[in-house]
Amino acid sequence: MKRKSKDQGSATKLRHRAAALLRDDRGAALFEYALTIVVFFGLLFFIIRFGWWWWTQAIAATALHDGLRSGAARHGNVAGAWQTAYDLMHAGLGRANADRHAGSMSFWADSGRRSVQGRMSSTQRLDTPFIGSGSGGVEAGSFQRDWQFYGGRPDFWE
Repeated sequence: MKRKSKDQGSATKLRHRAAALLRDDRGAALFEYALTIVVFFGLLFFIIRFGWWWWTQAIAATALHDGLRSGAARHGNVAGAWQTAYDLMHAGLGRANADRHAGSMSFWADSGRRSVQGRMSSTQRLDTPFIGSGSGGVEAGSFQRDWQFYGGRPDFWE
């Protein structure tokens, strides 16, 4: 009877262990969880960041429009329009975000058209984990006629 060498026996054992390890599915769920959790959280952070940008855009556009409406109601009071728009942005976005975007607001009265106009253009950096960073712009503009646009008929009419 021929005996197997010690090296051949350990190599066979090693092959059997490797085959058993490949058939073993313990830990597969943890591995799959680790793969999907990264994608899930990346998507979740992206949705949160996009939602915050959307909210900022909506608040800024509404604040600009309502501020100009207030200025038009006050016969073209541009300073009052700016303050109203800032107060509305402060209420919706908080002081830090309102201060960041308020510097890009500009209002002007157009006496020839009896109107008040305004524009806002601001960019903010969007850092999203696992996805990267980019910039998102907040753009808004509005045009409001003075409330007493029609001052009556001209004096030269009979």
